[in-house]
Amino acid sequence: MQFSKANQRGAFFAIQGLPGHNGTQTDNACMKTSSIKKYESDSQTAGVTMIELGMVLAVIGLILFAAIGAWRSVVESRQIARTTSVMQQAKNCLVERMVHSLQYPTYSDLQTDQQEPAQCISHDPQKDVDDCLCRPGIRDAWGNRLRFVEGITEDGNSLQGEYAVDIPYRETEAVEPASDSSAITEAGDKTGIAFILISPGPDGLLDEQVWPDNCFDDQDSITGSLADCTPDFTKRNDDQFLIITGHELRAILSE
Repeated sequence: MQFSKANQRGAFFAIQGLPGHNGTQTDNACMKTSSIKKYESDSQTAGVTMIELGMVLAVIGLILFAAIGAWRSVVESRQIARTTSVMQQAKNCLVERMVHSLQYPTYSDLQTDQQEPAQCISHDPQKDVDDCLCRPGIRDAWGNRLRFVEGITEDGNSLQGEYAVDIPYRETEAVEPASDSSAITEAGDKTGIAFILISPGPDGLLDEQVWPDNCFDDQDSITGSLADCTPDFTKRNDDQFLIITGHELRAILSE
């Protein structure tokens, strides 16, 4: 007996135990199997890609975080350097005026404006501190006016207007800043202080832990005194300071 080709194909599938007896059903089954495998492969590939993308984003985040921190450090260093330069300018201004007068700096009851901290109130250009600290360019890197703290004599009086060097032809003698007028620093105590220049830092306020209440009348005061006041700069937060001793001034003025 001879079988047709169609019957032979059906017999073959029957022998193999396959459900179909024609080519169409078999082709559909193969396509479904292929699609499932392709879907699983695509899903695995997509999963790996998301993980890799997450890792890349994490690395980028860490790099940006480090870059921002480094940039902030650079900006802060520049601000500190600028403020140090401004304090040096103020010191030079005061010393130049002292070269002519041979006296310790004079000043009035200077204050800053609460609404505009960069402005000086009631300043007298004829006074040394008023002129030097209230000039337009004499501000720290944050726009604040510098503060001036005066030393005292051995008798506890103000140094303001006293002679800083001996003047024989005027029969005047230099007044020594009090040896117990001092400031505490990381490098040790500074004594015999003629005056101190201070920047209140980014917040515009003097650090309360550094300055006892009796150093300045209030936060708006530009001038203060070391009478019954010993600043402790080891406790400072963001204040910057420049200390000038009587010995240093006499050396400069005697040149």
